[in-house]
Amino acid sequence: MRGFGVHSEVGKLRTVMVCRPSLAHQRLTPANCHDLLFDDVLWVHEAQKDHFDFVLKMQERGVEVLELHDLLGQALANKQARDFVLDRRITPNVLGSQIAEAMRPWLDEMPPTQLAAFMIGGIAISDLPEVKAKSLMLSALPETDFVIPPIPNTLFQRDPSCWIYGGVTCNPMFWPARRAETLIQRAIYKSDLPRRRFPDLVGRFRPSVRQCLDGGRRYHADRQPHGPDRHGRAYDLSGRRPGGAGAVPYAAQNFRLFFTTWFGQPDDAVVTFFRQTALPE
Repeated sequence: MRGFGVHSEVGKLRTVMVCRPSLAHQRLTPANCHDLLFDDVLWVHEAQKDHFDFVLKMQERGVEVLELHDLLGQALANKQARDFVLDRRITPNVLGSQIAEAMRPWLDEMPPTQLAAFMIGGIAISDLPEVKAKSLMLSALPETDFVIPPIPNTLFQRDPSCWIYGGVTCNPMFWPARRAETLIQRAIYKSDLPRRRFPDLVGRFRPSVRQCLDGGRRYHADRQPHGPDRHGRAYDLSGRRPGGAGAVPYAAQNFRLFFTTWFGQPDDAVVTFFRQTALPE
């Protein structure tokens, strides 16, 4: 079995994890999209067509495409993985004791594919079974309010986990709307999926404002030496070469930007960066 790993920013892509637009994106509205870190609602049908087309193009080029909903559904078929997720998402501290007690048996018996859809797409009051807790909630709240909010940013799979050479990290996200994504990734990587063995996690973190990480802020340095004329060449986007630098300074005021927003590697010996972003005036 081929081992997993990422050792280069410009090597051939062989396996990739994606997340199709689905229930989480159908639940975006003008009222909640900003809280869920979207600028606007999506035309979900068109987004699904574009996503399918992109996946098909990768598969035609020999790329193995793993889908997040499918992987999570496989993981949740295992009781230990299901308990791992539900013990952390369905808690009295977050939902209240009556709602948590009513939801847990319902979710324990739910088919894994449906449970995976709800863990990513969220659970609205209207989705709950007909129990007393649902009636109490409907007496005070609209049926479209969320008991468990959706996590539509699972579209961006580079962030909640990333591979660093031969290991993988599950990353604590800065924004509260994205922190449940880390739990989903951990459930997948901790599970013994059929015919697939993932390595131990490189790092385990407790999400907090002071300790956060996402895949868009890491970069793989090529550890293989190049010849004297090919090592460390860096160009800004005007085509100028600032010198044989092994590292690029990062302006402090831009600390929230993704590293790959302003820094890229188009070839094995060339990097590009936006001078205005990378270098303070």
